[in-house]
Amino acid sequence: MVVCPTALSEARRATLTKAISDRFPFNGDRNPRFYGTESFTPTYGRVAVHLRSDAIALAAELQSQYGNDIMLTLGNFSWPDANDPGPGPRLASRCGDVSLNTAARVDWLLPKAITVRSGETFDVAFKARNPTKQWMQFNSMRAVVTTLSSRHVVAIGAQQIAYALSVEFLLPRKWTQRHAYGGSDSCDVTTGWALPPGHYRVYLTSVFPDSGSGLITSPAIPLTVTP
Repeated sequence: MVVCPTALSEARRATLTKAISDRFPFNGDRNPRFYGTESFTPTYGRVAVHLRSDAIALAAELQSQYGNDIMLTLGNFSWPDANDPGPGPRLASRCGDVSLNTAARVDWLLPKAITVRSGETFDVAFKARNPTKQWMQFNSMRAVVTTLSSRHVVAIGAQQIAYALSVEFLLPRKWTQRHAYGGSDSCDVTTGWALPPGHYRVYLTSVFPDSGSGLITSPAIPLTVTP
């Protein structure tokens, strides 16, 4: 048995978590800048509050109200000090490089271009078709953002999402309508918590690559990030 001190009692943590969750109820009208009471980093007994990367005003308001009882994460990094205690190793695994497609060929119908404001999240509606005569494994996809000159990921949607682990398939020679979740939460805090305005690329890639069938990666979609 190891006994460690914490910042708050479990009763106090539960009270604060409920108060914050009640302020942002999940009823379709919740503040889109509120991701949830979740965190990528240790909280040392405090209540973890995860916000979208453009929610600096909301972060300041919550910090003023709850002080050191909460630990704020803005996008991929803690706030107001992005290095306290740091984003941890999970950031590197989610913000690496986009691999080339190693699976069988997929036919795509993708948006011609996407425009979002800095910090915003987005859904990519697309169609995919299996051009072969065999069933093709096609699990959940996510959208990641790279620069124009490389395949290095510079932004993702940082909100933690529960993707289904079930195996999905594309029927032979049939189109299917899907969507992929993405966002402009920066992977490099030196440029800001939110991805700076500019021109980028979006790739759709497998959330759960299959070692047998390979990694599915879409062609690039032009992305414009506005202030």
